[in-house]
Formats: sequence, C-alpha cells, structure tokens
Amino acid sequence: MNIFKRLETTLRADANGLIDALEEPTLMLKQHLRDAELALHEEQAALSRLEQEAKRLGAERERAEADRARFDGDAELALGQGRDDLARYALGQLVPRQRLIERIEARLAAIAEESRTLRAKLEARESALEELRGRVQAYLANSQSGAFEVAPEVVSEEQVEIELLRRKARRAPAPEPRVETEERS
Repeated sequence: MNIFKRLETTLRADANGLIDALEEPTLMLKQHLRDAELALHEEQAALSRLEQEAKRLGAERERAEADRARFDGDAELALGQGRDDLARYALGQLVPRQRLIERIEARLAAIAEESRTLRAKLEARESALEELRGRVQAYLANSQSGAFEVAPEVVSEEQVEIELLRRKARRAPAPEPRVETEERS
C-alpha cells in the first residue's frame, strides 16, 4: 500500500507541476488582455445593435406617423361629408397607428437609456483596458530584459541568531597579543 500512496503523491505533484508550467505568466497576461479586448468588442457590438434598432424604429415611426396623419385627415373628411361609415373605417385604421407610435416611442426611450448606460460602461472599460495594456507591456518588457523582482526571503530565528553571533565575533576586541619576554639575566 505504501508504494501506491507514494505513486499517487508523485502523480499529483506532476499534475500540479504541469499546470504550473502551463500557466506561464506572460501567456496568462496576454490571454487576459485578449479576453478584455473581446469583452470590449462585444459591448461595442451591442451598442451598435442598439443604434441600428433605434434607426430602424425611427424610420418605422415616421411611416406610422404619416399613416396616422393620412387616416386622421380621412376621418375628418368623412365626418365633414356626413359619412360615418367611412369615418369609422379611417378611425379603425388610425387608432392602431397611434398605439404603434406610442410603443415605438417607449422603446426608443428605453434604447436611449440603455445606450447611455452602455456608453458609460464602455468608457470605463476602455480606460481599464488601456491601463491593462500598459501594465502587460511593462511586464513583458521587464521579463524580456531579464529583470526580475526578488521576493524577500523568509528567515528563521536560528539564522538570525547565527548572524548575530558572527557580527559579535567580528566586533569583539581581539585578544591582546602575548608578548613573550625573554628573561635576561
């Protein structure tokens, strides 16, 4: 059983080492940058779709308003001629156009609000992306130039004690040399 446990531990360590090797910092940073750029492009596309929808709805509103004005005129003409049946027909065509115009205007207002929110979000994301680009470029420049940061090493208390003893030994006054005096008689 002991051998299987050791084999399992070795396999787990190798798997973790493989994942660590795959997660090279420069590759990960570049991927984060690509992900941020993709998110920005998706939001720009969403804004573009909103603008296209607003343009389409604006044209539809103009057609509906033209139809509404025509049917309103027809209803007034029919009423002026005493033709209630034709006035009813014109009003039957007029009311749905008025409701359509109201729905279009409500959707255009919602699009305008959504566009304002999305533009503000895009501005923030664009500035964050530029900052990220700068950081990635600086990191890549440092890693390519061979510069690296040295993390402070964790030192044990015993290592500190040994260094203290060494320094005390260097500072201690040297013992006075023994001068051997020859006895002269």
